[in-house]
Amino acid sequence: MGYPILREAGVALRREGVYFHDITQVFLHHPEPLYIDQCCHVSSLGSRIMATEVIRWMLHDMLR
Repeated sequence: MGYPILREAGVALRREGVYFHDITQVFLHHPEPLYIDQCCHVSSLGSRIMATEVIRWMLHDMLR
């Protein structure tokens, strides 16, 4: 329920010129289990996948 609200807030941030990237779908093409609990904690692999995506976007934004 909260993600749609957060996605909308991200769109508003981008409109205001803030570098914002929604990575909520970062695990979409990873069928292996990446969460270590029923909440929101990811495994080492999940952390590496997220960190790689964040770094990719940081580099993209720095080079614009």
